Amino acid sequence: AIRALLQGETVSSPPGGHYELHQVRHLPLPFRGAGALPILVGGGGERRTIPIAARYADIWHHRGSVEHLARKLDVLREACLRIGRDPATIELAFDRGIIISDDPADARVVHERHLVTHFRAPDPGIEETGIWVGPPEEIAERWRPYLELGFRHLIADLPSPYDLETVERLPEVRALLAA
Repeated sequence: AIRALLQGETVSSPPGGHYELHQVRHLPLPFRGAGALPILVGGGGERRTIPIAARYADIWHHRGSVEHLARKLDVLREACLRIGRDPATIELAFDRGIIISDDPADARVVHERHLVTHFRAPDPGIEETGIWVGPPEEIAERWRPYLELGFRHLIADLPSPYDLETVERLPEVRALLAA
């Protein structure tokens, strides 16, 4: 139904379904044209979410270690093969908190501002939070194993207050990975 709506169609659901849609239309259509908005499905649930991603997703998003994601990708591939879909037709997205800084002390200040802003108790340290911290070269090196798995979209988790240095230097990471 969502895909049909994004393509400009009028949608009604069959009686007795989970949702009741009666002559529903979605306007305006995606600015790139009818049907041009990709559907992203996020999550790693092996019984429900991954099979839904296999059937409907243009992009699948999940997070975790390289090892964790490699295993979940195997599950996604198997789910695709069961329904006759080429798993290569699904783009892969991954997210990680990132602070780009050449100075570890500056990065710590940015991290502490995030904690204070979001009312979190002091944490044991940046390293334990899973946030990638460092200059663009280090962020790019940490990203490479995910690229090797096929993840092409890095969703940078940048909580407020936004760190201007990180935002401005993300293109440096992209350029390093493209080289």
